Amino acid sequence: HPVAEQENNDLTKAVNFIASLGETDITILGATGKRECHTLGNISLLIDYQRRGLNVRMLTDHCEIRPCQGKQSFTTAIGQQISIINFGAKGFGSTGLRYPIYDFSTWWQGTLNAATDALVSIEADGEYLVLLDYPEWHNPISGFFVTERKYNAPLQKENAAESAIFCNFAVENIFLSTQTDIYLNVVSID
Repeated sequence: HPVAEQENNDLTKAVNFIASLGETDITILGATGKRECHTLGNISLLIDYQRRGLNVRMLTDHCEIRPCQGKQSFTTAIGQQISIINFGAKGFGSTGLRYPIYDFSTWWQGTLNAATDALVSIEADGEYLVLLDYPEWHNPISGFFVTERKYNAPLQKENAAESAIFCNFAVENIFLSTQTDIYLNVVSID
């Protein structure tokens, strides 16, 4: 599905396309990788998608990233690494974390915390990202990704009601999957 508009990056074009189909629950895969500028840009876009009312999350090779605002709770494994990246939020508080959290002024300050309970709650007035490292025994995308390979067959998803966007910049294509697990070539990178 070629897109004439070139003012947004390819991930946003894919999100716009799937949102135009009426989907609001979106999981993004493969949006990180070889280029740190793309990785940081794509991660920061999660906040923009949240502002549009989309329920998005990004799965990487190492963690799940969720844009958040207000109070959020997460089911975790005790000892699971959790990082919080502040996007201007104030009044941070939490339960179930090893280290107390505060109004971080730089991104690194909220990194490398850990769950002390099976349920972690984070509260703040404003927007922030939560990075939940996968416990060693669970990586939901292992086996999904093969670097430098196009996907020609549908990926089996746990929740068919959720849409997923698959980005593999190494092969210069974005593929997305809707409820029917049909892959669409959304846009080629020129």
